Formats: sequence, structure tokens, C-alpha cells
Amino acid sequence: MKPLAGFDPLPSADWPEIAAGLARPWSDAACRHDLRWHAMQERVHGKRFPGRPYFMGRWTRPEWDVRLIFRSDWRDPMYPAKLSSDSPAALQPDSSRTPAAATANAENAPKSSSRTPAALQPDSGNPAPITDHRSPITGDTHSGGKPPTPPSPASEAYAAWRAAHPRAPTKPTPDARRAVERILVETAGVEHAAVYFAWVEGSADEAARRLRGEAPWPDGTVTRRDDLESLSRHIPARLPLALAWNERGRRDAPRAATNSPALDAWLAMLAGRWPTDGPAAAALRAIGGSSAVRARTSFDETRLRDRFLATYDTQSP
Repeated sequence: MKPLAGFDPLPSADWPEIAAGLARPWSDAACRHDLRWHAMQERVHGKRFPGRPYFMGRWTRPEWDVRLIFRSDWRDPMYPAKLSSDSPAALQPDSSRTPAAATANAENAPKSSSRTPAALQPDSGNPAPITDHRSPITGDTHSGGKPPTPPSPASEAYAAWRAAHPRAPTKPTPDARRAVERILVETAGVEHAAVYFAWVEGSADEAARRLRGEAPWPDGTVTRRDDLESLSRHIPARLPLALAWNERGRRDAPRAATNSPALDAWLAMLAGRWPTDGPAAAALRAIGGSSAVRARTSFDETRLRDRFLATYDTQSP
């Protein structure tokens, strides 16, 4: 067993404040302590342990560095890794009892009555009622009154994605299911996968617009809006953006103010804040309204912005 020396106590409540002030990228030592802190959160408070994409964004470290830190000796020696309750070792029968002991216990056990439970019940003369185990929600029947099997994580994640794609099949195709399963592995669970899907559909960030097919990639290609395969390929670089968006209350990061009121008005529109009066509203109407701004691509955005700025200047007093 390794000695316990070398670990100084650090109150867990202090770590978030310390972590917020760390320079980026984080050092290996800081990353290892962060893993210990998250393991404690899982062990004590039942919180989900995040996956690698989360730590890539939190530490500002590349994927390979994060993999190496995960493989290092970062765990608190007081709480080494334990076997899951579903592991093969945990499911093996207890071998500490010898066959002789088991036989002796069986011989000393009280003998059961020869009378069945039915024979011990008084005869009321009325037959037992027939219970209908039909589900009040789905109408399906299930024996023994047991509830139906809950949906799998892949089914939950697919349902979260399908909420924005109602025309998609109710059940995923084999290709879609494989893509969803890869997304679950990369995002470390349904919760982060749902945040990722929501960011793709709701953020005005250029990266999100490319993934939902509203803006082309640098090579000119455009992603299909329902392309789950593309979503699964871009998680390592995009999930940190989605988690940060979610922590801000699902709002995009504010853009820095400029010395130009016209440019500030343009940036505000890109963030979803539409003008209702004044020169900004007049310039917006001149370029086709909010629908033209939402439908912009990287090819025509510069032209659209220049028209807006020029019109704004003519409307200003």
C-alpha cells in the first residue's frame, strides 16, 4: 500500500474559488486535483462525473493531454477506484462459505409447513378478483404489476435531439443510433448530450450555425440540419462552448463594445437583440428585416453588414 504522506488537506468548498483564478492552461498538478474534487462530488453528493470534453474546455488542454492525465495516478489514496456494483467481480457468488457450512445451515433451517399459503387462507366462497395490469399511461399490459422497462440512454438522447426535428423517424435508424451512442460516449451522458443538442439549435454562435446548416464551413460545404453523424464528429471542439453557453443561462457570450454605435447595433442583432425604433430599426428594415440577418451566410454577411452600417449612418441625426 502506498504511504499517505504528501497529501495536505484542502477544504473542498475552497476549490471552486481557487480554480477560477488559475492561469490557463492548467498545470498537470491542478488538473489532477480537479479530478479528485469531481470524484468527491460524485462520491459525496451524487453528482455526475464529467467526461473528457468537459475537462478539455475547463483546463484548456488538448484531448491527448487530458487522456494522459486521466491515466495518471490522480486518485486520493483514501478512496481508490472501486469495482462497480455491475462488474463481473461484484456479481460472483460468495466463495467464503464452504459446502459443508452451507449444508449444515440448510439442515438447521426450520422446516416449512406442508400446507400451501392457499390452504392456510379461509375459504370465503368467493373467487379471487382478476386484476387488470393494464398501464393507465400506455394501455400496455405487463404481468405482475411491474412497471415497463425505462428507456435506454440512447433512446433518451435521440428523443432530446428529435424534439428539434419532429419529422425524423420516431425510432432511430441503425446509423442514427450508432451516432447517438458515440455522442453519449463523448459527452459522458444524456445530460450533456441534451445541452449540446440545445446549443446547436439555439445559439447564434457561428460554430452552432454551421452544425445546423445555416452557415457554410470554410471549404464551402454545408451540413444537413438533421446530420447526426456530423454532430458526433465535432463534439471535442464544440462541447466546451455548449457547456459555457448553458452555464450563462443559455445565452451567447457578450461581444465587446466598440466605438461605433452602428457596429454595436449590428453586434446586438447577431446576439438576438432586435431594435424596435431609431436608426437601427430603419437600417434593419432597409436590409430586409430580421429574417435576412438570420438567413445570412459567411459569403453575404459582409455585404449585409456594410449595407446596415451605411444606412444607419444616413439615419443618424
